Amino acid sequence: MILINNLDFSKNIALTLLQVPPEYNKEYPFIVYHPFIENNPVPTLDKNGKLKVIDIFNDKDGFKKVQKKIENDINKANNFSKLLYLINKPYRMLFLLENYLLLNSSEFTKHLRNVWIDTEFPNADKNVSINKIIKMFQTANKIDLMDDEELDLYNKLPEEVTIYRGTHDSANSNALSWTLDYDIAHWFATRFDNDGYVLKAKINKKDIFAFFNSRRENEIVINYKKIKDLTFEKVIKINI
Repeated sequence: MILINNLDFSKNIALTLLQVPPEYNKEYPFIVYHPFIENNPVPTLDKNGKLKVIDIFNDKDGFKKVQKKIENDINKANNFSKLLYLINKPYRMLFLLENYLLLNSSEFTKHLRNVWIDTEFPNADKNVSINKIIKMFQTANKIDLMDDEELDLYNKLPEEVTIYRGTHDSANSNALSWTLDYDIAHWFATRFDNDGYVLKAKINKKDIFAFFNSRRENEIVINYKKIKDLTFEKVIKINI
C-alpha cells in the first residue's frame, strides 16, 4: 500500500489548477488570467539556453512546455508554503480553501493571514465567495492571525467599535475589510477618482476577526453581516 502524505495531496490540487485554460484580458491582451501564468507571451529558455518567448494562446506545443515547466516546479516544492507561492495572488485564497483539511490549525491560520494581506482586492475574490472567506476566518485561531503588536491593539479595543470603509459605491458595505482610521478610508474612496464615499458603521468586538497593520492601514477584518448604524458620506480628493 502506497501512502500519500498531505503535501502530495496539495500538489495534486495544484496540478489540477494547472490544467485550467488561460484567459486573456480583452483590454490588455498581455495580461493572463490563470492560476500560474500572469502574462503572455511567456519568456523561457530553449535547449541551447537562449531566451525564447511563447505565445500560449497560439502555440499549443509551446503552452504544453510552459505547463511542463510549472509542473516540475510543483513537484519540486518541499513544503506547502513554496507550493502556495507558486500560485498567482488572485488564486491563493482558492488554493488555501481547497487545502483546508490538509493543514493543521496553526498552518492554516498563518497562511490565511499572509494570503489576505498580500491580496490587492480580497473582498472581490472571483474564485471564493465572501461567505466562504467568512467561514475561513471563523475557523482560524484569532491569536495566531495577528502579530504581538496587532493583538495588543485588538485587545485594547472597546466592546463596540466605530469603523470606516472607503469605496466608490455608497452601497458597497458587504465587505470584510474596514479600517479604524477615517483618513485612510477617505484615501481609498478617492485613490482612483476625484470623489467617492466613506462608509461609517459600528460593530461589536466579538464580530471582528482580526486587526492587521502591516501596511499601516489600521485594517479591521469583520463579519460584515453584523455591522450596525451604517451611514455614508460623499467625499472629494484632498489635493496637497
